[in-house]
Amino acid sequence: MRFRLFYEGDLLSSANKSKRPAHKHDIRRAFHKQLQELWRVDGNLRDWVDRVDNNDVPKFQGIADRYGKWGHRWVPLVDDVHSTHCSLDVLMLRPGRVGGLIVETDIDNRLKTLFDALQIPTSQSQLEPPTSDEDPFLFCLKMTV
Repeated sequence: MRFRLFYEGDLLSSANKSKRPAHKHDIRRAFHKQLQELWRVDGNLRDWVDRVDNNDVPKFQGIADRYGKWGHRWVPLVDDVHSTHCSLDVLMLRPGRVGGLIVETDIDNRLKTLFDALQIPTSQSQLEPPTSDEDPFLFCLKMTV
């Protein structure tokens, strides 16, 4: 399957002193809405939403229960349990002179911020309680161990 996620806004560097967990969660929330729609319209993913397991619970709800952390229930699209994987192509567009993104900014730490936002957080710091449409938190891309 192929799909595109869009994020419009600042992509701040994840510097050593400040890991910017609130910023990463804002990005995660922007992707959540897009991934939630993907799970609604894609036939293969829709099957996970509609199909029930042995306990008469929708399959994705069981996954969310398994990956519950810090008041959030996560549904990773990519994880080792289901042998799912993905590849990413990142296109960064921003105003400025040609080559300025690489020369004038900390691109590696900006990409780290993006990749961190695509996964289940590794700590609770500054995670806000989930809103009503974020339970389960549909849907992150990457499962962390």
